[in-house]
Amino acid sequence: MSQHNHAKALGLADDDTQASANEGEWKILVVDDERDVHSVTNIVLQHDIVLGRKIRLLHAYSGTQAIEILKSEPDIALVLLDVVMETDDDGLMVAAYVRLSSTNPHTRIVMRTGQPGVISEQIAAKDFQVNYYEPKSQLTAERLRAIVHMAIDAYHSSVTLAQTVAQLKTTLNDLELFSNAVAHDLKTPGRQIALLADLLLEDLPVDTPRETRELAAQIGDAGRRLINMTEELLDLSRLGKNSLNMSELTAEELIDNVLNDLRFNLRDEEIDIQVEIDPEIILHVDREKFKHVINNIVENSCKYRSKERILHILISVKRSLDNCTIEISDNGTGINESMLDSIFLPFRRAVDGDEVNGSGIGLAICRRIVDLHDGTIYASSTEGDGTTICITLPVT
Repeated sequence: MSQHNHAKALGLADDDTQASANEGEWKILVVDDERDVHSVTNIVLQHDIVLGRKIRLLHAYSGTQAIEILKSEPDIALVLLDVVMETDDDGLMVAAYVRLSSTNPHTRIVMRTGQPGVISEQIAAKDFQVNYYEPKSQLTAERLRAIVHMAIDAYHSSVTLAQTVAQLKTTLNDLELFSNAVAHDLKTPGRQIALLADLLLEDLPVDTPRETRELAAQIGDAGRRLINMTEELLDLSRLGKNSLNMSELTAEELIDNVLNDLRFNLRDEEIDIQVEIDPEIILHVDREKFKHVINNIVENSCKYRSKERILHILISVKRSLDNCTIEISDNGTGINESMLDSIFLPFRRAVDGDEVNGSGIGLAICRRIVDLHDGTIYASSTEGDGTTICITLPVT
């Protein structure tokens, strides 16, 4: 099989018609103190087409000369690098410059050495991030062409990925500005609605019908719900890995912190809360965000309590192998089985209408927080008999 057909079989070469449709060339820097190596490399690669572009070879005969070329040509895709030239570590100096000082972090390095014992392949890969390590004695023309094609393809993918990430960052910044602007525009009329409704209630004559007062109150509540929903949507959109403030604490400490807040917030409620915790479990979590998760679930239990019995809530924390399971069970009204898969989606609620206060975003925020901790959250329920929310987290 010819060299050209061999590369095509590997899916590495494109035909010449692609080259005319693509501008630019792939720059390859050949660094070697042997002129014959430069000549042979030129013969092997001079007619190759990679991803629709021709190859242009740049030549350096020492490490110092190579660094000068790298400074003046910032878009070099690949360096074919000899190790031993003027000194035993001339090639390593070039590799170190590419990885530490150059403005192009995507450049691939193929180390071609006639003296493999000078530096091991492991050190070349680990300390100098060399992508390919090839003894010259084993580097055939076919092998060289295949490596060059694969290295340029990897370079192209790396550059494309970096460009995509940069575009995504710009888009995310634009979206954040947009969402903040929209949130402001939504909250302003919400505040005005709530304020005007409250003022209307205060100014209504004493003999105003009860239905009229109730309608004015509902208008105010709707304005406040709009404000809360907007704020919760913003909270959900801002949740990311970089928003976490991780620390280690025992599961017992986490639940105690939650219960202290709950006892204050629910001091007027008739609720029986029981706790079963393995005191040796240590969690690596964002303390405040996970308190929010547990609080939200318990508050949901209070919202969906049965009117026929005292609300009982059981919070259990157990360990199984490398995981910690937090279960929060109640004896409330329960959730219809058809809705269990959707309650963690925004604006999905266990009941329809305005029977229970809330925006329908709370559990979506809980799931997002748990996801950011590499955990899972799901619900099981029997309608009329209560609900269990189960959270699984990795433990330290």
